[in-house]
Amino acid sequence: MSQARTNARKTVVQALYQWQMTGVSVIEIER
Repeated sequence: MSQARTNARKTVVQALYQWQMTGVSVIEIER
């Protein structure tokens, strides 16, 4: 697996984690 793909996966996981913690809507994240 490439380093870029690993970094991208980490970013997505962190985003989902923050979203669950804060309860921010998907629309807010899209901005």
